[in-house]
Amino acid sequence: MISAPPAPTVQCPEGPCFVVDGRGDIDFERSMSGTRRCTLYALGRGHFEAMTVYDAQGRVWRATGAEPVERLAGWKRLLAKTVYNPVVEVRVTWSEPAHAEIGLLARAYERAVKRDDDVLTQFVGAKELIGRVRAAKDFAAMVAVWEWMCADAE
Repeated sequence: MISAPPAPTVQCPEGPCFVVDGRGDIDFERSMSGTRRCTLYALGRGHFEAMTVYDAQGRVWRATGAEPVERLAGWKRLLAKTVYNPVVEVRVTWSEPAHAEIGLLARAYERAVKRDDDVLTQFVGAKELIGRVRAAKDFAAMVAVWEWMCADAE
């Protein structure tokens, strides 16, 4: 019996992290793994290649590619552009992380707030949120801003 080759060991960001997608939306994740989930359509449109991750160690990560964990039939890829759009598990590959000043994360967060469609600002005012983001001097302070922003949601 022939078995599949082992999955490559891929260095990936560890949580906690702020994740900025290709549209500029921001999210906070307490933990990350080498695999993620997304729709097949999003995978085909390069969802992960447009992702930037900021970690607590002051590094910025950029995804360089993503492949489904399980081999997919061609017809599934074709149908993903129609009403059939399954969620698949993917293995993301990352570029070597670079050092990032907290200001880089703050600017991404501020841009996300400015283009927000009442998700980040559902329970807080945009001006106050941007003020707190600008005042944050390190990653822990940025997490505190996120937790303050989400406090009323829970």
